[in-house]
Order: sequence, then structure tokens, then C-alpha cells
Amino acid sequence: MNHDDLMPDVVAEAGAGVILMHMRGTPKTMQTGDLTYRSLVGEVSSFLRERIDTAGKKGIASEQIMIDPGLGFGKTAMDNVRLIKHLRELTLLGRRS
Repeated sequence: MNHDDLMPDVVAEAGAGVILMHMRGTPKTMQTGDLTYRSLVGEVSSFLRERIDTAGKKGIASEQIMIDPGLGFGKTAMDNVRLIKHLRELTLLGRRS
């Protein structure tokens, strides 16, 4: 939903499921530059919370939404391990992951 402005309307109208994924940048840029995070789990959670809120405002029901912390998308191997270790914290967002 970050890269296609029409997608939220299509998903809402169709009642389709949607997976909201964290990714820093674009597929072309996500692994370039400084990959450090101040608070990895906090930043991923905040990003996903914002996407969930935006989806809701576009008419996408919470039951349609799943989340993906974006393992490997703009993260180091150790970041991926940390996210896996803290997946339970992402359940606080109220969505399946």
C-alpha cells in the first residue's frame, strides 16, 4: 500500500486480505546505506501500526489485515534474528504475523 495509491481502495472494495510489510526504502534501495535502527522492534512496530491505521481509514477491516516485519527487507542478518526473537511483541498490534 506504500507504492500503489489505488491498492487500499481495491482491497477494501474487494474485501480481500492484505499483508502489510515493513520495508525501509524501496526494493532497489532497501539494502543500501546505513541499515542501523535506533530501536528495531520499536521502529518496525511503529511503521506497521501506522500502516494498520491508514488501512482502517481507507475502509479495510482489521480482519483483512496480516502483518509482516519484513525479514531481510532493509535489515541485517542480526536484525532478522532480533525480530524473530521479538515476534511476540508485534502481536500487541492485534494482527496475525
